[in-house]
Amino acid sequence: MNLLAIFVFGVSCLMNSLNGESKNPDLVEFEVIEKRTENNGVYYSYTIKNVGATTIPPNSYKVFFKVNGKTISFDKSTSEIKPGKTIVYESQKSFYKKGEGNIHYSLEVKFSDSNMETKALKGESIF
Repeated sequence: MNLLAIFVFGVSCLMNSLNGESKNPDLVEFEVIEKRTENNGVYYSYTIKNVGATTIPPNSYKVFFKVNGKTISFDKSTSEIKPGKTIVYESQKSFYKKGEGNIHYSLEVKFSDSNMETKALKGESIF
């Protein structure tokens, strides 16, 4: 009976792999680099990298960069990303500390494919 269970499990795994890709949270990797201005402001450079084995098609994902909860830049007409390649973005605006809080940022990559998970990276610029 155990041999039959192993066989059924193996066939099930094979069928799942033939029916398309499963969610792959490692397909995209990204980073945010904080850059300071002379007046103690901050602006951001951020990268999206394809660490998977297949090309990410154009317009299959969207990129959003938020500062203190407000979207300050986005890319909804995205380019393809070949395996191992990186796309670099840079904020066009500098931000300055207001009051007693630090600046909070988030980078989100949303995929149109329901098999792909939305990925987010959050951070804080400390003054």
